[in-house]
Amino acid sequence: MKLVTGTAGVCEWAFIHGTLDDVTMEQFVAHLRRMSERIEPGRVVLDITHDVGMPTAVQRRRIVEALQSSPKLDLVAGHALVINSTLGRGLLTAINWIVRPPFEERVCATPTEALDWLATRNAAVDPSSVLTSLERAVPGFSALSW
Repeated sequence: MKLVTGTAGVCEWAFIHGTLDDVTMEQFVAHLRRMSERIEPGRVVLDITHDVGMPTAVQRRRIVEALQSSPKLDLVAGHALVINSTLGRGLLTAINWIVRPPFEERVCATPTEALDWLATRNAAVDPSSVLTSLERAVPGFSALSW
């Protein structure tokens, strides 16, 4: 499992690849808590998962607890979640029909689709600089198939 996080302009991003084990989940939860402390109006969030299975019930609860502990989530201009699994995208879309986050959210098939949508949420989002940030931080990112 690999978790890499970063920031590019107004975009906070996280990339997860491989099996979602408990250690990586705790790292992701810690990232969410750190990120929530520096949220300012207009920030956008991009979470990318590649070849990651669905989180367990306990892992989902950890994510929800981390998000619920942040009083600033309503300041987020948009959250895009990229999942390279058609089944995963469908499940999260269905979940979002029932549980609405306090910010606009979209489940996407590719990083480009996600960044194009985030740019509609905040014109300061520069998709090419976010992709460059990801490519620098995640070896082999540009070679991944979506």
